[in-house]
Amino acid sequence: MSIILKMLHLFDNKKQREYVSEAGQFLSTYDRDFPTRSSSQKKEAQKHRNIFNRKTDDFKL
Repeated sequence: MSIILKMLHLFDNKKQREYVSEAGQFLSTYDRDFPTRSSSQKKEAQKHRNIFNRKTDDFKL
């Protein structure tokens, strides 16, 4: 009995089991190409941008 079941499922591994629609593929590539940042990530980027833009050349003790 087990041999018959193994023979029935011999070529079963070649089936495409996970189906992803074209819309799902488009959205996954769009999210990969154009990631959106969370609000905390935007604040962190703005903080580093502000630090980078400060002028420290005129700083004297």
